[in-house]
Amino acid sequence: MKNISKIISTFFLIFSILLLCYVFYRSEIYSSGTKHDEYLRYYIISFILFLNVSRDVIEKRIMGRLTCEKCNKTFNEYFNKVEIDLHECGKNHLKKRKDDNKETIIRRYDTYMKKTKPVLDFYSSKSYFHEIDGSQKIEVITGKIDQIINV
Repeated sequence: MKNISKIISTFFLIFSILLLCYVFYRSEIYSSGTKHDEYLRYYIISFILFLNVSRDVIEKRIMGRLTCEKCNKTFNEYFNKVEIDLHECGKNHLKKRKDDNKETIIRRYDTYMKKTKPVLDFYSSKSYFHEIDGSQKIEVITGKIDQIINV
């Protein structure tokens, strides 16, 4: 149960970071550091985590994604071959999403990097900015996040 709570808390932390990036993007205040400071003057930022994952790794994660129609469990055909073979619902219930294609992935990744790069560039010099290799296993990433936030 402890692992599930860590995964859930990590998910909400990552979601919060992405939401922060989205707010910057949508309100277009990412264009200068002064605007960041004006916007955030009422907030205390303890840390910013950037999970850095190459486009190649993201492509493989998304292109290999399979979801079971019956139980909603998610697998990856590149990383979970044994689990897929042993899945209790059977392989015939495993489906890919229609938008899990290379063109969509590349477009989304490029847009994300283009829009968040100014935010990353601004905060990367701050002491509370932490870059984590997001291509590692979830347990390793969770451990690094735990070390940073001292959970």
